[in-house]
Amino acid sequence: MSWSPSGKDIDFYRENGFLIARDVFDEKQLAAFDKAILKFAKLPTCQSSDRKARYPEPSKYTISHEGLLDPDLAPIANDPSIIDTVEILLGQQPCLKAFVAYLRTPGDRGTVGDYQGSSQTGHCDYKPFRPAGASLNWLFTILALADYTEEIGPLYLSPGSHKCTRLEQRGRITHVHRARADEIPPMVDSKLRRGDLVFMHMFCWHEAPGNRSNQDRWGIYNKYMGVDAPPGCGPFVFSDDAYNALNDRGRQTIRHHSHRSIGTARLIVEHQDRILMVRMKDPRNGQGAGWMLPGGVAEQRDVITDWDIGNVIASLEANVKDQTGLEIDWMTYVGDYVEGNGLCRVYARPLNELPSLPYSVEHEFYWFNEDELKVQLPSLANHFVLDAVCAWLHEPKLRGIGQSQMRAGLKAR
Repeated sequence: MSWSPSGKDIDFYRENGFLIARDVFDEKQLAAFDKAILKFAKLPTCQSSDRKARYPEPSKYTISHEGLLDPDLAPIANDPSIIDTVEILLGQQPCLKAFVAYLRTPGDRGTVGDYQGSSQTGHCDYKPFRPAGASLNWLFTILALADYTEEIGPLYLSPGSHKCTRLEQRGRITHVHRARADEIPPMVDSKLRRGDLVFMHMFCWHEAPGNRSNQDRWGIYNKYMGVDAPPGCGPFVFSDDAYNALNDRGRQTIRHHSHRSIGTARLIVEHQDRILMVRMKDPRNGQGAGWMLPGGVAEQRDVITDWDIGNVIASLEANVKDQTGLEIDWMTYVGDYVEGNGLCRVYARPLNELPSLPYSVEHEFYWFNEDELKVQLPSLANHFVLDAVCAWLHEPKLRGIGQSQMRAGLKAR
């Protein structure tokens, strides 16, 4: 692919929330993508929307991050024209946060509605519970691999709908007031054809009807976020193998990768730059062990789909409540740090009021400022704590909220 947006193109994206580049991939490139996607879709392990379907039964088949390991699919994640355009539209270096291809066979029902219930078919993909949707500066890149006709299912877009969502800054956190379906402009048919590429804003409302044709509808739907806008619920961690499968340009977009899995999660509870630390009391003498951030073992407690993997907020909420009595309704991602043999995912929650902590026979509490934590470093149970606190207090990130699926109003299936 060799294409770059003009100034007029960029203005169109800013005004409408999407930009369509027509016929930008040649047939040889498209055929390679076809071959790889169909190969994955035919595997018995391929994820389908109804969980039991097997290709070619009616369903949506999903090829996700494993596609980066395929030499026929990986080139789209290396494409400098796509990456450069994303960087222009985001205004900062892009990070790949979701690599995915969808194949919808004849009879598939089409897109689902908005999770907050204002539409049964359309939605925008900002979602505070989903690693691929919880950043405050991200976009889709959608490559159509079929003609999105009336029968196969068009991609409908709402021009200007991205402006209907409101942002509210409160301290270090930006809160999102998502637009409702009755507040957005009418949808229009994007008239996508095979080889067309769409750049779509995170707040742009869209929908795609079911496939009423006799052929498959497929495309590649990657998501990129700005490097300074981490997902509120935490990012997906790519494997080191996926990172190494890309070229130098592609690797620059993989900021979160590791051979370790997320084993623990901890919370920075902050009030006026002071950080709540806890430590276990020794029942034999009442003396405490090392100070640590509240938290513990990370679990995927209410994950609905594979796209929610990385959101360990539900288990962290429970651990924090058990240790401190605090009820935490949202938090925001800070970073991943090595703890033991795994990664510790650290979140933060600023509090406007100093909470009253219950007496505990098992734990003791103290509110440390940053300088006190530096003095306490030798007695900290986890030495990455200071790095995480420093990142929270000083890094100029665009941070939104992260929630568990249950807090966001969803139910596990």
